Amino acid sequence: MSKLTDIRRENGRAAIEKAGGTTKVSKKMGYSNASFLTQQFGPNPTRSPSEGTMRKLEEVIGLDEG
Repeated sequence: MSKLTDIRRENGRAAIEKAGGTTKVSKKMGYSNASFLTQQFGPNPTRSPSEGTMRKLEEVIGLDEG
């Protein structure tokens, strides 16, 4: 895992928690359930968060880019 992936995952987890959790944020992002975000930000992630996912996450929860 790269340092960038670690940073994205830490920041994403914090932002998702502050915004009400994976289920709430998933719905705001247009996903039918929380599995996609859980795969990236859950306790045992199986996917790395992409640039696109991070930008969409920032947008839907009202954070500045980056």
